Amino acid sequence: MLNINQPKDGELIGRFSMFPPEGVKPEYGADYGMSGLIEGNSGFSKGYKYVHVIGLWKKGVGFAYIFILFNDLQKSIPFPMDLFYCIAFQN
Repeated sequence: MLNINQPKDGELIGRFSMFPPEGVKPEYGADYGMSGLIEGNSGFSKGYKYVHVIGLWKKGVGFAYIFILFNDLQKSIPFPMDLFYCIAFQN
């Protein structure tokens, strides 16, 4: 389980930011979206130092999440763009 609200022994690396509504709808078919980076601090992320979280929400459908787990910020960022577009809501 990954607890984003209250990191166990870690802290938020950066704050979560909302995707602009005019971008999240055509790119993901979602009504809202957010992205953020946290320290891996649980069994969910065991063996990885960081977790990049992308959260999407569509009214009447629900939530979808993308978790990208990695160890080295310098080698991992920027992420390959296909990781960001591996899921989308149907229109």
